[in-house]
Amino acid sequence: GWIMDVRARMADRTVPLLPGLIEKSASVCWKMLLAGYPLVEGLGVARPLLKLRKMRSQWGNCHWRQGYITLNTALARCPELRDYVALHELVHFVHPDHGPALRLMDRLMPDWRQRRKEAAALWRGTGGMTAPHPGAAGALVVRSRANRAP
Repeated sequence: GWIMDVRARMADRTVPLLPGLIEKSASVCWKMLLAGYPLVEGLGVARPLLKLRKMRSQWGNCHWRQGYITLNTALARCPELRDYVALHELVHFVHPDHGPALRLMDRLMPDWRQRRKEAAALWRGTGGMTAPHPGAAGALVVRSRANRAP
């Protein structure tokens, strides 16, 4: 199925994240975050700053006190996971801990548990290694606080 296809894409380190430059991958991740944002906007969540980086142990994380989310660059290769990961990190701005955050996920994305299983299976299949775009290093800030839309 699709998990095997994504594993193969991630294992092939010669394939760029997306055709073109890392900025295209950043644009894809920014759009995925914006797609999930309306679900939490009405709950008082300000539009966060987005950072991208190669991550070895997670798909993303939320720094709710600082107002930013960091996403794994490998998500540019995994369109099947983007909605789940983006929304998971966004709900942490409403509930920083997993108990209430996951109950909110039940309401906003009823199939999130299945998506989490698929994400975990994919992660185990890659050994947690990501394949960054050649020349990409460290974190890439996609949008600054100054140019966030209201």
